[in-house]
Amino acid sequence: VDLDAVAASMAGYTGADVAAVVREATLLAVEDVTNRYAGEEANDHAEEILLTGEHFERALDAVEPSI
Repeated sequence: VDLDAVAASMAGYTGADVAAVVREATLLAVEDVTNRYAGEEANDHAEEILLTGEHFERALDAVEPSI
């Protein structure tokens, strides 16, 4: 993940907004794995969770700055 690019995309975001973006990106990464496996089987593949730049891009689309 290019954190400099992610940070540049968050001009005007508060600390709480940044936390919300990170939380959303993390949830998207988890969702990617859980969508690949049925039910409890997803628990056996937790090591496959990988947070990528795409997750941050999608999170930035979903989370607007609060100010």
